[in-house]
Amino acid sequence: ASLTWLYPIHPLRMIVGLGLWRFGRFRWLPLARPLCWPVDAALSRWSRVDAPHRVENLSDEPLSSQLLIDHLQKEHQKVRLRPDYDVGSLDRLFHEMEHARSKGRFIKKFARGNRGEPIGSYILYLLPNDICEIVQLAPSRGREELLLRHVLHTAEQRHAAAVRGRLEPWLLEVLPRRTVMFSRVKFLFHTRDVAIHEAVRAGEALMTGIEGDMWMPT
Repeated sequence: ASLTWLYPIHPLRMIVGLGLWRFGRFRWLPLARPLCWPVDAALSRWSRVDAPHRVENLSDEPLSSQLLIDHLQKEHQKVRLRPDYDVGSLDRLFHEMEHARSKGRFIKKFARGNRGEPIGSYILYLLPNDICEIVQLAPSRGREELLLRHVLHTAEQRHAAAVRGRLEPWLLEVLPRRTVMFSRVKFLFHTRDVAIHEAVRAGEALMTGIEGDMWMPT
């Protein structure tokens, strides 16, 4: 849970965007993008073995608070620890997340298959440095890889240079080969309840970016 993964879509623009963001110069990115296109186009000809556009034709619908609650209650009953959301508090939380302007464009969707079957929900930000940051992924059982690839495809359609998120146990089985893993500042949780502590340490808790501070303005 203290690992972050990074999936490059346009590698050079990703490096430039991260560098400009680090030094507080991300407003220069519109000038740098055209210079990155030729190199990224050349790289894409041989490096897109696991291209994110190779997914089924899925449809998206707005993710409401009630839809997320119903989905988590149905698909994540076996998780030992999960948030006890209610519509009112989740509505307020979504409102705060949407108006965290420094985090970029806020996107929350629910994906369905060709026959309307649920694939899962996803919540993310498209940051000003062209990085798509995943806050929460909640796939339906057996649809983990399909939801992830749909999110990668969505990020590519929205012209993101890369996709980034916190590592979840189920992601180890479905992340594309070109994904980069690296360490990050550790996450801190506190409890006096031994059962809660064991669930978190064992990776049996549904704790995502919504429950932490990663969505808050910086």
